[in-house]
Amino acid sequence: MSRQTLNVFDDEQALAALNSFGHSGTNAHIVVGAYQPAKNSAKPVTTPCILPVSAKQPDSLHALLIKLRDYVNANQDRLALADIAYTLQIGREAMPERCVFIADSVTNWLAQLEQAINHAQPLFANDKMANAWLNGQKRRLAAVIWCGHA
Repeated sequence: MSRQTLNVFDDEQALAALNSFGHSGTNAHIVVGAYQPAKNSAKPVTTPCILPVSAKQPDSLHALLIKLRDYVNANQDRLALADIAYTLQIGREAMPERCVFIADSVTNWLAQLEQAINHAQPLFANDKMANAWLNGQKRRLAAVIWCGHA
């Protein structure tokens, strides 16, 4: 077996081919490529994203908010808000204890998470719901309905 170092340029993928010729005429051929992590091609968020979070118990919801805050703090520069919103909307089952955030940036969402963890004012009050409907902010209203405050 020969070993050889290959020089690969930054924009090229390293590929290798392996051939095996069997005694009875059985042949196999495989081409493998080096793993290339996906480049973060996230586009900047132009509209606010709905970030729903739910849990079975209030204590579980509080613990989940803390875990989310810690994870986002540690990985803030690598995260796309739209991807997080999609995962929270689609990738989880809605449970009885609910909290929703509407944010236009990861930094904004972190500030809202911190307020929720510290039991600050609820995100939605009755007058805000009415104003959201009147101003045509259907996204905000959908979030309010999801939380069960409508």
